[in-house]
Amino acid sequence: MLTVGNNYQAARAADRYLRARAKHPLAGRPELWLGIGGRGPVTPDGIYQIVARIGRKAGVAVYPHRFRHHFSHTWLDRGGEGGDLMELNGWTSPQMLEWYGGSARGARARRSYDRIMNGRPGPGRRHLPGRSPVREILVPLPEGQGRRLREAGGTDGAHHTRSKIMTAPQSASRTPKQLDAGGFQPEISSFLLHLAAEGKAEKTVRTYTEAVQWFAGEHLRQETGLTGWEQVGKQDIQRWVVRLLGRYSSAYASNQYRALQQFFKWLAAEDEIPDPMAGLKPPHVPEKPVPVFTAGDLPQLERACAGRGFAQRRDAALIAVFRATGIRLSELAGIRYDPGDPGRSDVDLWHREITVRGKGRKIRTVKISFDAARSLDRYLRVRARHAQAHRPQLWLGAGSRGPMTASGIYQVTVRRGRQCGLEVFPHRFRHHFSHTWLDRGGAEGDLMELNGWTSPQMLRRYGASARSARARRSYDRIMTDRP
Repeated sequence: MLTVGNNYQAARAADRYLRARAKHPLAGRPELWLGIGGRGPVTPDGIYQIVARIGRKAGVAVYPHRFRHHFSHTWLDRGGEGGDLMELNGWTSPQMLEWYGGSARGARARRSYDRIMNGRPGPGRRHLPGRSPVREILVPLPEGQGRRLREAGGTDGAHHTRSKIMTAPQSASRTPKQLDAGGFQPEISSFLLHLAAEGKAEKTVRTYTEAVQWFAGEHLRQETGLTGWEQVGKQDIQRWVVRLLGRYSSAYASNQYRALQQFFKWLAAEDEIPDPMAGLKPPHVPEKPVPVFTAGDLPQLERACAGRGFAQRRDAALIAVFRATGIRLSELAGIRYDPGDPGRSDVDLWHREITVRGKGRKIRTVKISFDAARSLDRYLRVRARHAQAHRPQLWLGAGSRGPMTASGIYQVTVRRGRQCGLEVFPHRFRHHFSHTWLDRGGAEGDLMELNGWTSPQMLRRYGASARSARARRSYDRIMTDRP
């Protein structure tokens, strides 16, 4: 059986070909597919022979039209609308549905693509940074340019579209970031596509690509005379890191370094050029333990949310779930709720469980306490009377406003902390939960599972501020001789 990748993988494969095509002697030809060895465009017969030859090597009977049948079967088998399939396949007669495995048009059909062909539900589907996924190839390719990827629905050329897709919100630094990478941008766009194909989270894709854009736009273009990535050396990386350390924290500089490191690793593997970061080490980041809550802090925070109004019960539930689970802010913001369809709801109050989507779209189930379940139940009862109660997101804004964003939840948490004179932020609950678990003798492996960690190093980082106190409390239990 010949297996083809999903849409992002297909886009990545096409992007790799386009970069190789740019070096072809006949790259200026308008046809996309060119022959090897400097030969001209590949004819339909030539494409047929290539596909059949690849099939023979794999021991599979393959011909181009078989993919059309397979695509149609897959679409309908996964519940795709026949009308959408007709639009995507360019059919005008419904009889084709009977022939090809089997029922709104245009933009709606394209919007259905991710939901149907990736086997994921529409809500919660992540896209590349920007408004829509980048997967459409523009041809012809003028003057041998190797690729022109555009944002779906865009009308301008590649450079204009990339600027819309790749430009992240400016940070609150002293001066705006220079993100215009100029001639360095094509490889950055290919790196973005690679990250998306690997299933990286949208925030990760944005962070990594913006870091590379910033390095190219503010250092390579303004401080050097370099014109290509193959010319970048170790000293360019070192100068950039020194500049970052002079303006930002060591933790931020380290994050930027690691983003560049991932880019150059990918570029070295893709284009077989030397990795200028090989042998370099990231900036040292001094450990700054996050203090856990004291015995009196959390009761104060609960009292700050006391009341029967919508905002009070919502905020009490937010804080109760944070306290009981230690889940990430993005995970809390992404919780779905549908009282009429348990299959579309992440909340199971009866079993005191919540399904969350962590980094890399990894799904896991966390347990909540009885107190958290009660707070959440109180919120759900007032939520049922909210004007936006039909929305799939669990957390809704006060005053008939729509779903809360992660930023909105962060602000609510900080504001409730200020009301009782405490420094409170969502990630502090994650440290506190981890400390409490370990302090009460919980297994480290279980904590890793509940927190969605894959590296044991996280066990040292979280709850580090109380590590010494936990060790001292363990002394009598371990070292005291008992009959």
